[in-house]
Amino acid sequence: MLLPVGTVSNQAKQNLLRVKAQNRITEQKAQDTSASAAAGIGLSQNTAVTNRVSSITAKLKSGKKLTVSEMAFLRKHAPDLFQKAVKIARERAAYRESLERAKSKEEVNLIHQGKLGLISTEARYKGADMDLLDMRTASLADERARFATEGKYRRLKNEAAKKRT
Repeated sequence: MLLPVGTVSNQAKQNLLRVKAQNRITEQKAQDTSASAAAGIGLSQNTAVTNRVSSITAKLKSGKKLTVSEMAFLRKHAPDLFQKAVKIARERAAYRESLERAKSKEEVNLIHQGKLGLISTEARYKGADMDLLDMRTASLADERARFATEGKYRRLKNEAAKKRT
């Protein structure tokens, strides 16, 4: 359970670090399984499905977008995770639209902090799906990073610089 300590951005950074650590563990387990398969130990169909679901889960936890084939695989083999992935994709698209409408870099930061604040608030409720909240946080951080590297963000005005002059 997350306790409200520090700023929202610090909480987001802590969540992201925790998700990255979990991803490393998951990836290591997947590599170990792959290595044993390469050594001649055959994987059953069920184990292969489990490994693929774990791989896709790690991708979601790291905030990356899923491909169409990954979404189709989840729809067939992990309907609960598919529903989470759809919710994350919709939230990510709406978040991207908000960033696109921003008039300044400060507004982009406010939008980002507001979304992280909402997720942080949801984390305080009992019964909150912490995995989903972590996935959402990582997804928003990834989309913010993508947006920041694009030309539209670079062309936005910096209100803080305007106020100084």
